Amino acid sequence: MIVGHIAVSLANGLKPFRNGRRAPEKYWTMFKQSKISLSRQNFGLKIKKRGVKIPTPEIRVAPLAA
Repeated sequence: MIVGHIAVSLANGLKPFRNGRRAPEKYWTMFKQSKISLSRQNFGLKIKKRGVKIPTPEIRVAPLAA
């Protein structure tokens, strides 16, 4: 869904997530104060070329022990 949203937005000259609501401040505060190290993991998505370029997403997941 996220990739589709980005592709449709870019194809229509819109900034992706422009109309989305920002997460409540308490979640941003928890994120900034977290001591959990999140390593960067890249993965590829196969998207048919139709004039829209989507950068490779960056996914970070906390370990279960956190």
